[in-house]
Amino acid sequence: MLEFLEAMPPRSFFIDLGTIVSVSAAFLLIVIEYRFKWRTAVLAAMMGVISSTSGIGGMLARKLMHGAWTAPSVFLGGLFEYEGTHYAGAVLYIMWLTPILWRIVMRRDSGIFGKAGLGRFMGIMSVYTIIQGFIGRIGCLPAGCCHGRPYHGALAVPCVGFDGLVMPAVQVELVLLFVTLLIVLISYIKRRNTAPGLCIGYGLSVFVSEFMYERIGTVTVMGLTVIQIIAIVLIATGAVYIRKLYDDIK
Repeated sequence: MLEFLEAMPPRSFFIDLGTIVSVSAAFLLIVIEYRFKWRTAVLAAMMGVISSTSGIGGMLARKLMHGAWTAPSVFLGGLFEYEGTHYAGAVLYIMWLTPILWRIVMRRDSGIFGKAGLGRFMGIMSVYTIIQGFIGRIGCLPAGCCHGRPYHGALAVPCVGFDGLVMPAVQVELVLLFVTLLIVLISYIKRRNTAPGLCIGYGLSVFVSEFMYERIGTVTVMGLTVIQIIAIVLIATGAVYIRKLYDDIK
């Protein structure tokens, strides 16, 4: 298995592939949903702004997980210094910014589901987000950048760059993300409320898999990592959207 992982393309390949596939899918869905009207250009621009700046959320999540919040002055001083990202922060950023930007730009629209409604656009952004996250996480397998805690019990797996077996943290997260991907795609195709499935599914995927990851140098709050706290906020966001976006699409 280790030979297979080492033979996989580098992590950058999966990051680029995820960007290409997710952005292409989102743009295609916008065109299909809104045809070639003025809304198409506006929504494509909105999608571009949200997706291109989502790394801000990822960077903040990464800084917070390493305890930046315990030293506010240091945190603010190095706010724009790149120290890696965590996609959970990007997901939360996307799921919060999308409705805010929608209300600002599309405030005069009727809000009819399937034509100009926020619920449908949130669905498109949910498809974009989960595709990017799932494909990008696959890149962690050959990179060995994220791996589980040292472990030699049942279901232990090898890891690139690590001498020994570890918990299947990345593998478990990928399985849960794949289930979330299916839920999001099926919900979108059936014209259902899609954003809650993304928020709750991704949040649960991260929350569960975090118990298995090796998180040396990170801080915990009441036994939970910062990423797990972000995951809880994501799940709560999804619960809110069950009702809020249902009102928008019914």
